[in-house]
Amino acid sequence: MKKIRIWWLNPVVLYTMLMLLVLFANNMSSIKYSSLFGMKKGIEFKYLLLYALFYVLFVLGYLLSKKYKIKSNIMDDYYKESVNEKAVYQIFNVLFVLCIGAYLIWFCNALRINGARIILYALSGLDKLATYSNYLYLHAGRISGITTFTEFSTLASPMAVYLFMTSKSKKIRRSCMRKFLLMLLFCVARAFLFSERVAIIEMFLPAFIVWLIYQNKIKNQLIISLIPVIGVIALFVAFGVFEYSRSWKAMYSAMYDSYFDFIYTRILGYYCGSINTECLYLKHLGPVYWPHMSMNWLFRFPGFKDLANNGLQEFQYVLRTFGNPEFNNSSGLLAFYSDFGFFGIPLQVIFGYLIGRSYRMFKRENILGIVIYSYVVYSLLELPRFFSFGTLQFFYFMVAVLTFLIMVRRKRIIW
Repeated sequence: MKKIRIWWLNPVVLYTMLMLLVLFANNMSSIKYSSLFGMKKGIEFKYLLLYALFYVLFVLGYLLSKKYKIKSNIMDDYYKESVNEKAVYQIFNVLFVLCIGAYLIWFCNALRINGARIILYALSGLDKLATYSNYLYLHAGRISGITTFTEFSTLASPMAVYLFMTSKSKKIRRSCMRKFLLMLLFCVARAFLFSERVAIIEMFLPAFIVWLIYQNKIKNQLIISLIPVIGVIALFVAFGVFEYSRSWKAMYSAMYDSYFDFIYTRILGYYCGSINTECLYLKHLGPVYWPHMSMNWLFRFPGFKDLANNGLQEFQYVLRTFGNPEFNNSSGLLAFYSDFGFFGIPLQVIFGYLIGRSYRMFKRENILGIVIYSYVVYSLLELPRFFSFGTLQFFYFMVAVLTFLIMVRRKRIIW
């Protein structure tokens, strides 16, 4: 049984990197927040103490996960030698069909709404596409309860790579690669047409992590160790490519001295600005004692949508008055405190514990741990921008995981 060891995949290491970003955001002056992002600086020393406290609580939960195990057959049932490969392949196909089917319905509906214009926009060049990017985003043709099934790609993509890297069947390997590339193609089209770049990262990063741990051809451990640095550079490049078509030519080309300055400022705005917005909410509203962030997925369902409006006007007032509606994300690093105040302390410990347990399954090459933790890494890295663990996307991911648990059993074939 192989034990995976890549230092930067440890959740405590990842969370420590996020704390360094918090310190960077704190060191930015009020003048910079005003001039670069059009918002007041909300980060204060008391909030730094809160960030430090919840960091310690997360580490405590992680350490408890090393000592106290959940009594379950999951650790034994889902090792490579125990899982029936055909069953894994079949559940992958189910997720693939649901994902691609949702994309086809989505794109056909977008074509129905926009007619031939959407094709003309896509073929008319980046400058033209930039002019209509906001229009396409608002008229994308999303269908509640159907297009959200595209989020199954977040589980299907690491499963595809897992099967490609481990299966001895050439037929399965080729099938998984073709289907992975098809999902990626739809995802890239979604990012360009509807300005949803995060969807690419959400699908690609988990798949890349799975590929990395099975890639035996990489001999230079220095390259693997430097992947966090390479990843930051890749973020700048990818963000620059997509932001060009989204906003640069249409709105910002005359406001910045160079495209690099624009990209640098925008990325800082998305990450440091989100952390600052979280502090502004805490400063002017305090804990809301309502699961706005930790259970945001619940308020997306019929019958619960009205509950999401609880305190919404107050949030919008703070954003318009002290923040910047253009940078409307709020960091999720203090999500449990924002939702429940100091009652969120045990939740943060439990959060660290669950992340720690999934990491230990991942390290021991448990297939369930691999597909879960590869996505957890993405979700942890997004914490400075928002609490992705509470989104509808993460809910659908866990539904897919539950389906996996039910259908993929030791020595069992589904059909």
